[in-house]
Amino acid sequence: KPVADVAHMLKSSARTVGAERLGELCQVLETAARSGQASVCQPAVSQLADTFEAARQSIQAAIDAP
Repeated sequence: KPVADVAHMLKSSARTVGAERLGELCQVLETAARSGQASVCQPAVSQLADTFEAARQSIQAAIDAP
């Protein structure tokens, strides 16, 4: 699938679970990919893993909370 489509799906899912920072990053990636701005896409892609991990940790903390 094209980068913009994947970013769009992940953006929607992230926002659904309250992972706003991840959603915002995916919005940047989606917009840049749709407009062909590779120079914006690369930095956004390089931030995805850390941003996803932060969202995962927040969700896990919410699950583990008493």
